[in-house]
Amino acid sequence: MSQSNHVAFLDCEFTSLEDPHLLSLSIVVDEHDFFYGEFGEHAVWSKANHFVVNNVQVQMGRTPRVFSRTQDLGDALCAWLEKHPGSMDICYDYHADMDLLEQLLRASNHWNTYKACLIPTHVGYLIGSNTTVVQETFAIIKKSLGIEQHHALADAFALRSLYNSTHGIMDNDEKTNTF
Repeated sequence: MSQSNHVAFLDCEFTSLEDPHLLSLSIVVDEHDFFYGEFGEHAVWSKANHFVVNNVQVQMGRTPRVFSRTQDLGDALCAWLEKHPGSMDICYDYHADMDLLEQLLRASNHWNTYKACLIPTHVGYLIGSNTTVVQETFAIIKKSLGIEQHHALADAFALRSLYNSTHGIMDNDEKTNTF
């Protein structure tokens, strides 16, 4: 494997804080390099709480990556990860995101392949630090992709924008206001 190191931003949507089951997952490297996958009509939706039904489920199906089986979602994620040789810092703001990524890779028999190169990087310190950047990012994403906050892809892009603004990194999507 290459020694290159990618920085990526993870967000998952899940059934509840108390008993999280994966509903959707996104990993964003930049505005043109990201993975998104969600479960469509899946038994796990019956476990979703009221907030998730009203804020997450209503946005499902707006992107073309819908899976019915855990194995298929895990395989698609691994096909995307293989395009990124070397290690990848996985930045996340809530522990369940990383836990659910690991559970997906374990359930689809891919964890042993990726556990050494996916480097968990907790960036929860960013939450609430620059609400202007986050709201601007959500507005751009809504206009460009038709998705909003509480969609895993939108939230991963927002986390990336927040991280980049906090660390003085300027990327193309922030210069052009498009995704």
